[in-house]
Amino acid sequence: MTLDRRVTAQLKGAGRQIFAAHRGDLNFTGCGVGFRRRGGTLTDEPAVVAMVIRKRPEASVSRWRLLPRTIEVNGRAWGVDVVEAGPLTASGAADVPMTGEAAIREDSSVPITQQLIRPPELGCSISNVNQGHTGTLGCFAIDNTDGTVCLVSSAHVLTRFGQASQGELIIQPALGDGGLGADDIAFLKTSAMTGSDPIDVAIAQLVDQTIFSPNAAGKLMAPISPSHPAVGLVVADDSAACGRSVYLSPMNKIVSRLNLTLIGATSGSSAVAPPTLLSPIEKVGRTSLYTSGIVDVVNVIIKVNYGGTVVTLADMIWTQGMSLGGDSGAVACAGGNGATYAPLPAHCTNPGVCALIDAFATYYNLPLTTTANVTLVDEIRDQFLAMSNTGQLLIGAVYLNAQTAIDRLNSGTGPAHNQAAAQVVAQTLYAQYRDLIAKLVASSSPAAVVAASDVNAAASILFGLAAPVSAGGTAMLTSAESAAAWTLFSDVVKPAVGMDRQQLIDYMNKSAVFQQVNDQLAAIPTIRITGPVSAD
Repeated sequence: MTLDRRVTAQLKGAGRQIFAAHRGDLNFTGCGVGFRRRGGTLTDEPAVVAMVIRKRPEASVSRWRLLPRTIEVNGRAWGVDVVEAGPLTASGAADVPMTGEAAIREDSSVPITQQLIRPPELGCSISNVNQGHTGTLGCFAIDNTDGTVCLVSSAHVLTRFGQASQGELIIQPALGDGGLGADDIAFLKTSAMTGSDPIDVAIAQLVDQTIFSPNAAGKLMAPISPSHPAVGLVVADDSAACGRSVYLSPMNKIVSRLNLTLIGATSGSSAVAPPTLLSPIEKVGRTSLYTSGIVDVVNVIIKVNYGGTVVTLADMIWTQGMSLGGDSGAVACAGGNGATYAPLPAHCTNPGVCALIDAFATYYNLPLTTTANVTLVDEIRDQFLAMSNTGQLLIGAVYLNAQTAIDRLNSGTGPAHNQAAAQVVAQTLYAQYRDLIAKLVASSSPAAVVAASDVNAAASILFGLAAPVSAGGTAMLTSAESAAAWTLFSDVVKPAVGMDRQQLIDYMNKSAVFQQVNDQLAAIPTIRITGPVSAD
């Protein structure tokens, strides 16, 4: 599916109208041009895609904050599709600790992108010598104003969020990865992060004009070329909030603004391609290494937090699950399978979950906090759920909603909530299925499969959580949560009968399964999810 220029221009204008009207709303992130999704299915209906940090029921949003269902441009009404994304922060990893003298250098146990690489290559870690904001070397280019070879990366990494002076040294590896002053490879030259239309990109001139490589670190991706053109440069994401939204500056705008010819090109534009809706892109970054996603939305205008200062960036590309802190500056090229995602950040899988396990253990009087069971929970998360797109979505949902579950467990106790009956059921199911779950997760037990009785047990658990107290349940779920849970049980859980571990992972990597789970969760006002990721 493609959009012609006239439609794109009208939708872009409509998006700018919405942005101007709502930019002061703290819950509003931005908007762009894309296609509407209905019931989880991508349609061919062009729409303005409006982004908010948290979707809320219409009745709970004041009229002045309410986003329009449609917006009119030149006498034609266009639909507005609202999705969750944000809050957005620059994805240069200020959160990556500066280790100073503890140099990683050439330690083979460390990812190749974080090692000392000579000649420097695309995707390796870099930083300004004066501050440990770790980022990624995007690519190399000729500065057409003087013919020098420069590296290209995000401005907030190279310029220390605008505090650097021209000529400051850029080192590889970054300070946060053990880099030293003697590891300088370039010096800061020019930034485009100024004026009325800032672009988060800067260039640094190579100290030695002959020492560089067009290859990606570890050869994880093909070099930039006319057949593998650069599309965008990673600058911001919402991974700090456990989201999956990633934003890139378009490379065609970058080379035009800074007057560059990318190394690998035969002319100024031959190795650069504009973003195309729904096309796959791939990148190599310092933290998440190789990832691939889809261009979901173009012509995006967003608000990004740069160390406390909110900056508006225009004409951006929106994709999903392609970067983490430290990947800022990575160049995304056309290609890839569109479905190789970065793992969830560690802070999205650990905090809060232990307290949730404690709450479940106490409420149902189960031995969930034993060393063996804590280890099993970790294995379920890291060796099973983390291996699929749907599983990663569920991990993030558990983290984001852990406190809600804890609060309900702490308040719904005693005879009035059928707690004793729930404990009997839970303890029986635990004794019956704990070992089976362990076998399904462990790759050493390939013969273990999901049986119909296992699915029936899941139905019993769901009934206990969803049914009202008068019917023998605990009423832990709201009516909307209960309806979504039963829909997912029927449409997603039941078809898993007969599958072994690898088949389950493959099943949960299917885009249709992912979209069903995502859309059901997104429609529930009381549930937060990691973002409107599409696995298509």
